[in-house]
Amino acid sequence: MPIWFWSGDRLDERRLRWQLERLAEGGVFNVIPMNLAPAGPLFGSDSDEPLFLSERWWQIFSAVCDDAAALGVRIWFYDQIGFSGANLQGQLISSHPEFVGWSLERSVIDGQGRLLLSAPPDAHPLAAAVVALDAQGQPSGPCIGIPISSGRVEWESPAPHRLVLFYAET
Repeated sequence: MPIWFWSGDRLDERRLRWQLERLAEGGVFNVIPMNLAPAGPLFGSDSDEPLFLSERWWQIFSAVCDDAAALGVRIWFYDQIGFSGANLQGQLISSHPEFVGWSLERSVIDGQGRLLLSAPPDAHPLAAAVVALDAQGQPSGPCIGIPISSGRVEWESPAPHRLVLFYAET
């Protein structure tokens, strides 16, 4: 999928439509618009015009998406992670702390007798389960959901089992 650079000249909706038409005529139906200097001049490049993610930029992007839909072209939005110093995720989280990402994690313990798992202090426990293990240490039989209490889960059995605690953390 080609990168479609939106830097180096002022964005113009008519010119972008013309470019989309040329791409579709050439059999290109997936593109990634890319801004080289989304946070301002970088490595000698000029600032984008209009500025990346400004109200005017979004108006143009929306119009390009409409044109792309009419032409059967898909627009892929590049989030700039690790490129250009734009720090889009940092800006979003700073403006909207509720957007912070969560990571789904799990803790696992195999054994027999009393098994105990605890979620990390700032984690949010989600679910827990236990499954019997065969002689080779492989799960056998149904997975049984078990309750979580105060971020901890416990299981006791003389036979080998696998205990799993799922949790989310920021």
